[in-house]
Amino acid sequence: MKILYIHQYFITQNESGGNRSYYFAKKLIDKGHEVTVLTSNMKNENWKNVERKNIDGIDVIYIKNRYSNSMTFSRRLFSFFRFMILSTIWVFKIKETDIVFCTSTPLTVGIPGLLLKKIRKVPFVFEVRDLWPDTPIEMGVLTNRLVIRVAKYFEKSFYKNSKKIIAISDGIKEGIIKKGIPENKVEVVRIGVNLSLTNESKIIDDDFWDDGLKSKFKCIYAGAHGIANGLIHVLNAAEKLLDNKEIAFILVGEGMQKNSLIREAKNRKLDNVFFIDPVPKNKIHSILESCDIGLMILENYSIFKTALPNKFSDYISCSLPVIVNFEGELKKLVNKTDCGVFVKPGDPDDFASKVKLLKDDSNEVNQKKSNARKLAENEFDLEKISNNFVDLLVNQNK
Repeated sequence: MKILYIHQYFITQNESGGNRSYYFAKKLIDKGHEVTVLTSNMKNENWKNVERKNIDGIDVIYIKNRYSNSMTFSRRLFSFFRFMILSTIWVFKIKETDIVFCTSTPLTVGIPGLLLKKIRKVPFVFEVRDLWPDTPIEMGVLTNRLVIRVAKYFEKSFYKNSKKIIAISDGIKEGIIKKGIPENKVEVVRIGVNLSLTNESKIIDDDFWDDGLKSKFKCIYAGAHGIANGLIHVLNAAEKLLDNKEIAFILVGEGMQKNSLIREAKNRKLDNVFFIDPVPKNKIHSILESCDIGLMILENYSIFKTALPNKFSDYISCSLPVIVNFEGELKKLVNKTDCGVFVKPGDPDDFASKVKLLKDDSNEVNQKKSNARKLAENEFDLEKISNNFVDLLVNQNK
């Protein structure tokens, strides 16, 4: 079967970020299917406007289109619409397509898939990783009434015209059903992690952490540094723990808030907060394994009750207990499996006290580490999840 896979942010294992699409595409190929991925060339300025490359057997079409987490929301919108237009042109240049799979965000990736379905009658499957446009509306970054109206129209059209909708969490599935979509049309395919990366990961170089950090109790966050991520809450907790020289907070990644966070940490003289540039997926696990706690931090918006971020599976695969600061599906899962603790949203005293309690109770931390790894193996094994995805997708062409 010939599958067209549209994902604006296709990430390989040699790049930083979530690479769910890479593993799904690889699994499809392993099962004997042909996969063409249509994506953005976000950073390689020396590439042509369109580059076609074979990556581990995946036919990848890169369209030059600037994007980064550091962009303002208006610049991101421009990037979304530009990719939408160029990818729509390209889907009709591909002669044979048996099924088109579009994974959001952004919402606009669904438009080329919808048009292919309408014009060529190609089965269309839509994956929802985040409820758009609900999320940017609640955050206050999408306020233009006309844009909101258009976005909601297309969201409804994607749901109506897709043969199957894939949600990455139960909460997102519930959000889609509340919009009037039949429950049997929506399937949950969770995020996952390649457990072999942790099984095969090499211990990081001895000089990666400086001497002052090696022996500290390290709380790590690895991900985007944007408005939604609420990393100011980490700084607030770190300030409460300044007198405790045995605890450190490590923030890995990039985003539009990173420079302001660095300035804020400097202004407050937070010598217990350390910033690290993004790390490729195939290397981040060795860093995570050398830390003690994984931070699942988001800003306090009700829409995030549905969230199940990629970094969670990375943390638990590395036997990291997690600290969660938002209500919803993830909090329930963490409490049920005892693989971490919940801190009250926006309460730096509770955040700081929970960190200190974990630091002072090695037996509790070790138990939560064991629980975290078991959860990863039982429910977040990307090998199993990829197989389920392939079966689900292929069945939509019957």
